[in-house]
Amino acid sequence: MQYMQELEARALRRADRVDDLDRRIRAIRSRQRGGPGSVDRGRSLLQRISGWFRRDRSAADLAKLETERRRAVAERKIAVDELLQAHCERLRAAPENRHLLAPAEAVLRTANEDYHPWDRALMFGGQALRALNVAYGRGSWNAYDTLIAFSLLAPLLTGGRVFRMSSSSTLEDLDRVHAAGQALEVFVKSLKLLARDHPDVSVPNASAALEKCAQDMLAARTRIGIMKVQGAMSRSIREIGAILSEIQKRSAGERGDVAAARMGFDGVNNRLVAAAWTKIPARLRPY
Repeated sequence: MQYMQELEARALRRADRVDDLDRRIRAIRSRQRGGPGSVDRGRSLLQRISGWFRRDRSAADLAKLETERRRAVAERKIAVDELLQAHCERLRAAPENRHLLAPAEAVLRTANEDYHPWDRALMFGGQALRALNVAYGRGSWNAYDTLIAFSLLAPLLTGGRVFRMSSSSTLEDLDRVHAAGQALEVFVKSLKLLARDHPDVSVPNASAALEKCAQDMLAARTRIGIMKVQGAMSRSIREIGAILSEIQKRSAGERGDVAAARMGFDGVNNRLVAAAWTKIPARLRPY
């Protein structure tokens, strides 16, 4: 209880600071509303010059106070949020509220556990698609491939002299192909886990060609090896897309259960938050 009182006292002090700044800002704006004409009429030149300097100083003071107010409002919000969170935690832990929150938490947890294998396969499938598209785009035939092919024929065309070429581009492409092969291998494993966790549901399986594509990409060591898996990579992209589309359809029921359970849990949680607001002083509540 003492901790709650300390949080509330700090929030009230910060609210007092905001109120004080509001009063000071209103006072300066009230003095400014008269306008330069009403201030200068009937005054001497010296009095007018003095008034102009005072207006400049009041404008600078107003800008400073507004900056301080923005900071004070942010500090007040932090204090109120901490106070609200503390009240919410106390209400959630109260025995009279467990009969509301515990069942909603259990339903949400069960729904998430049922949907997790589907969600895992979708996540790893998306990662595999992105990695394959990167590797396939970088591994396509380009000007560098032409130079490689020419270097293979160079001994015949140049009397035995071989051109030395940088392999940095090949190494980068190999890294991308290996990353795609690894992502594809993980996706295939996620499909097997999905079939194990949902034996009662017809789960899309990875073809033997998809598994072989992953092995071939991981085994690639040269640019020629990259070129050999180009066709398999293209087919794998299409197959993964079809599998993910099928998973989306077959997991619609579990996905709907998660959404319904989340809605029920949020409803209970929102009622507890509303109850927590009633325990906070009215001047600290949002307008």
